[in-house]
Amino acid sequence: MSRESEIGAKYGKSINDFSTASTNIIEDILIQHCNEGIDLMRKQIWKKAKTGQASDLAQSLQIKPKEVTPTKVTISTVSDMVYWEFVDKGVKGVKNKNKAPQSPYRFRNLGTPPAMVDSFKKWIARTGTKVVDGTQMSFKGKKRKTALKEQERAAQTLAVRTKIGGIKPIDYVSKANNPKRNKDLTRKLRQGLASGIRQNINISIYGNNSRIKPKR
Repeated sequence: MSRESEIGAKYGKSINDFSTASTNIIEDILIQHCNEGIDLMRKQIWKKAKTGQASDLAQSLQIKPKEVTPTKVTISTVSDMVYWEFVDKGVKGVKNKNKAPQSPYRFRNLGTPPAMVDSFKKWIARTGTKVVDGTQMSFKGKKRKTALKEQERAAQTLAVRTKIGGIKPIDYVSKANNPKRNKDLTRKLRQGLASGIRQNINISIYGNNSRIKPKR
């Protein structure tokens, strides 16, 4: 039995208020779908990201508390990172638009905010980058203060270079939100609700000892 059929059968046991049962079926299937979408987006970000900031974005993805009205159930995937869309769609550079030609966003100047520089510092530490703009990166045997200064300088260089050249889109949202997955969600909802209705009818007619099983 599929997970959707199991969900439908579980809530279909409620014969007193099937309206509430159907809402519960929809909620569970939507949550399952959103969690699978988050996994797909995180994999894409981790595969393509080059900064600690993007990696933080992957960790920030979460399901927003559900909204239920008499006619609609809404469950959204959100991030509290304000730059989530920049990572997804990319950003045109100050001097180069080729990395993200379709992006609605563009860097306007070469200023590098502290958060951006800090992101590259984390990336250098995480990836063990050896060379930045022809400069050999090696902190072995150096005093901590000297190593931190060199790391800061390298991160600043990478931040400026990013502003000049732009950010290539990671296109992670489409991994979770696309026609194929939306069609599959429709199928899952149909299957779950049908299973719930069958279970509800079986119990209504035969009682809790019904041996008629939902279709697989």
